[in-house]
Parts: sequence; C-alpha cells; structure tokens
Amino acid sequence: MGAFSLAAVLFVVALGVLYQTAVAPLLRVGGVFRNVEPLNNQHCKVVPALEGCEKAILPDDSSSIYVACSRIAGRPYWLPSVSHLNASGKPTDDYVAAYSLDTGEITRLTLSGFDSPRGLSVHGMDVVPSALDPTKLFVYLVNHRAPLTGNAEDVGADSAIEIFETRIGSDVLKYVKTVEDPNVIQTPNDVVGTTDGKGFWFTNDHGVKIGYERLIEGYLRLSRTSVGYCHVVDGCKIAANKLHTSNGITKSPTNDTFYVASSRGGGIQVLEKQTDNTLVLTEVIPTVDMSFDNLSVDKNGAVWAASFPKGLNLLRRFKDLTIDVPSGAVRVTLNTGQSAFYGGKYKVEKVFEDDGHVVQGATTAVYSPDRKLLILTGISSPQLALCSL
Repeated sequence: MGAFSLAAVLFVVALGVLYQTAVAPLLRVGGVFRNVEPLNNQHCKVVPALEGCEKAILPDDSSSIYVACSRIAGRPYWLPSVSHLNASGKPTDDYVAAYSLDTGEITRLTLSGFDSPRGLSVHGMDVVPSALDPTKLFVYLVNHRAPLTGNAEDVGADSAIEIFETRIGSDVLKYVKTVEDPNVIQTPNDVVGTTDGKGFWFTNDHGVKIGYERLIEGYLRLSRTSVGYCHVVDGCKIAANKLHTSNGITKSPTNDTFYVASSRGGGIQVLEKQTDNTLVLTEVIPTVDMSFDNLSVDKNGAVWAASFPKGLNLLRRFKDLTIDVPSGAVRVTLNTGQSAFYGGKYKVEKVFEDDGHVVQGATTAVYSPDRKLLILTGISSPQLALCSL
C-alpha cells in the first residue's frame, strides 16, 4: 500500500472515530432523530405576562412560585451561558416576581438597597426560607454582569451571586450582599443557598469563559465543569471539580444530597456534602440520552428535571426566536419495583412532553404534589405554563 493510500485509510478511520465519539453523541443528545411524543399537555394554563423566566422556585410547596425573568428579545444578544456577549443588547429591566397559584396575581418585587450601575441580569436562582423565621426568605441570584473594563466578547461576563431577602407576601426584595470571586465564580449557571443567608453552592457550566477551549470542551463533552461553594465571611472555593457539563443544581430538603444536571446527556450527578462543604460525586443516575437543565425536588422527595427533546433547536432559538422548541419534564424516584433487585436503583419517568406550543424550551420543571400541578418555564419562552397532571 502506497503512502497516499495509507494516509487516506488513516484519515477515514480518524473520521469514523470522531463521528462515533463526538458527532454521533451530539446528534443523539440534540434530538436530531428523536420524535416528540406529546404527553400530559392537554390541561395547561399559560401566563404570557411571565416571559423569559429561566428559573422557578416553589418554597416548601407554598402558595406562590418565585421566578427570575428577562425579556426574551435580549437572549440573542446577552446570554453568557451560550456565549452571547453583546452587552449593548443586554436588557436592563430583569426582575424577580412572585406568582400566586391561588389567585393568579403577579407581584414584581421591587429592589431595595441595590444600587449597582450594572443592574441585574438574572439566570439561576434559589429561594430559601430562613431556619430561624420561615416567613423570611433568602433569595440567591446568579447575576451576569457586563465587565467593568474591556469588551465582554473578549473577556467574558463578570458574573456574581447576589443575596437578597424578602418575606412571604412582600413586594420588596432587600439587598444583602454581592459575592464575587473571578477565580471561582467563573461561569455560574444555577445556585443553591443555605437557610442562614450566608452560604451557597453553584454550578460553573464551562471550564473557561471564552475561547476555542470552551468550544472544544462542549463539542467533545469533556468533564471540565464544577460546583463552587461560597460563604460571605469565609470566601469561595471549588467544591467539586471535573464534572460532566454541569447545569442545574438542587438539594434534597431532608439530607445533604445534591443533584446536578448535565446539559449534554450525562444524566444526573449525585453528590454528598462533606463537613468542609465540599461535595463528593457518589453516583450518576443514568437517564434517557437527552439534555437536562434545571432540577427541583418536590415535598415527596422526587427529583424533577426540565428536558430538551430537541436540544439543538433550543440553541437555534437563542439566536432566532421564531424557532419552536419542544419541552419535556422527567421525574426521578427511588425504584421500589422488581427491577430494583437487578441494579435499577432509580426509576426515571418521562412525565410531560410538548412540541413547543405550550411552552418553548422549558428550562425549569417544578411540581406541587398538593395541587398535582406541574409548573414549566423557560429562558426563551414567551410564557409560563401550569399543567395539571
């Protein structure tokens, strides 16, 4: 065999390996060949006044759900999680709102004491009742600020975590503290806060802010992401490193178990808190070959995940808001059936799926067992949806 023929064979083999290890998994996770199968989308009410709400929190199955929202018209310009870094198009009126599940009333919370000239650019959020006073709520927000110096497209966003407090029924969000650490809080996506208003864990959804290295880790699905921990007095540190495409994070209300979703088909990672507030990866819940975003845990202990049946469509919608994006929700519970004896520790069920007409690309799924109500909201969705199950 001549040198040219050998080179051609090696080239073909290399292409085959690249397809099997990188391209094919992306196509599967992106839902290129997946058919949308509508499920439990017949009894849904929509709330068009709540658009672009990346995260929703239902504290202790209360009567109000809290949402962190932005105008979706700004998503093609400013969305650091997908490298949209044109700060000139960044909305300046992002907000947190409370939506009453009893009356349908929407209350936008007015900021008090927050005078940052860069304002809020919300993404992940947590709302935590105080351990000392359950009527008092601590609100933790990922804030994707534009950099003070330099072009965001060259240096990335200058993201921080904001801590506020409010009370049940209040329309005021009182500023507490801005926590920033450029070495640890690099690409924050979602956050879980403590009941004293002083500490939190958060996911970094990429290993770096900008550049080709970021693109490579995404396409090859490298384990380069992390969970960080910060305390307002003790500072910040990496709590868990080398995780697989970390996205949403949530914590069990009854123990020290954390759950981290993978945005590129890596299942749901289970981590346990240590005495120094670091996290140890103990197992991965295998799921359908699909992308997940934010997670929540209902009062019965079930983990809920917003899923993307057509994940690549969501990336396209971030640039073109006319593109429809299907939505899904998955429930994860401990398996009590016969298959548990054969290694099936968890039961993973698809509970909701829609072609995008009810909600566009849901990034959060929250379930209220008392109401048998599934709440779906999305970072680029024109409306929040409430679906009876």
